[in-house]
This record gives sequence, C-alpha cells and structure tokens, in this order.
Amino acid sequence: MEGNWSYDKTKKEIRININQLQNDGSKFSFPIEFGIYSEGNDLPQIIRVEVTDQKNTFSIPAQAIPLEVILDPRTVLLAAWKFEKTN
Repeated sequence: MEGNWSYDKTKKEIRININQLQNDGSKFSFPIEFGIYSEGNDLPQIIRVEVTDQKNTFSIPAQAIPLEVILDPRTVLLAAWKFEKTN
C-alpha cells in the first residue's frame, strides 16, 4: 500500500490518497485510521475511513495545515506501506 497527503488552503481540507498495490488485480476492503496532529494538541485527532478500491481519495475538513498525518497511528494493520506528505 502506498499513499500521500496534502493540505488545500483554499478548501481548508486534508486530501489523502491511498493505493493498494496487489500485483494480481485483487483488492481488499478494510477500515483504516489516520492520526492528524495539529498545533496546540498533544494527541492526534483519529479519523477512520473505509478503503474499498485500488485507488482511494479522502477529503477531511481542517481549518489549518496539520503538523503531521500518520497512517495507522495505533498500528492495527498488518501491511507494509509508504505514506508521505506532498505539496
């Protein structure tokens, strides 16, 4: 699995892309959590979404750019992934 996140200042939202990378064309449906860290908060806001396709995009309202967005902050998934911030 691989993905990225960015912040849209105009729409005031975090945009998250998650892609499943199975080589045989199969896809899985599963819940996934993101930890959104913002200034002034020690603990992240946990957002849960459902991954249903090979390529998934999620938009999460946010008034300010997050300090960090962490994939699976509680380490629930048994998966390997690459997840990073993009501009």
